[in-house]
Amino acid sequence: MDIVLVHHATCAHLDSVLLGRTLDEPLDLRGEGQARALAAGLLSVRDLTIESSPRRRTRHTAGIIAAMHDTVVRIAAQMDDIDFGSWSGRSFEALAADPHWMRWNQYRAVTRTPAGDSILQVQQRAMTHFSKLQQTVGNGTVAIVTHTEVIRAVVLLALQLPIEDYRRVDISAASLTTLSVDGTLLRLETVNQRAAA
Repeated sequence: MDIVLVHHATCAHLDSVLLGRTLDEPLDLRGEGQARALAAGLLSVRDLTIESSPRRRTRHTAGIIAAMHDTVVRIAAQMDDIDFGSWSGRSFEALAADPHWMRWNQYRAVTRTPAGDSILQVQQRAMTHFSKLQQTVGNGTVAIVTHTEVIRAVVLLALQLPIEDYRRVDISAASLTTLSVDGTLLRLETVNQRAAA
């Protein structure tokens, strides 16, 4: 089965505030153009199944893609953003002075967010979801619109890299990361392929 992990397009405050699960914004005008470019880039894929995390920015991106493909969007709660708890909605500038935030970024394999979420749990949720998709979609292609850290966690898992190596994996807004899934084996095809908008 082929999976295309789609990073949602841009929305307000994306680069300055940790959106997480709390600050739930729609795409901005630039983001809508990016989503149309993502949709056009996926037109060659036949019988595409489209899923989205529950967040508004991902659903907005997925909805634009689905409209161009004349299909519907399925919500995949397992591919939701990390639960950052009280960090959500805070500026990255403010977070930089938070010792817990600094510790989490230095030791992500053994540190949890204020809500108790971890990168290991993100990886486990993703693999459980991929396993279910193999049973329901089979050899088809699934595009899942999700978030930076979710995609990064899957890439690290596929490359068998330590979680602390997350800085080596760049995931941009409105990008595509493609992998094939065979049982518990993940094989990366492309990482962070940008959509032209």
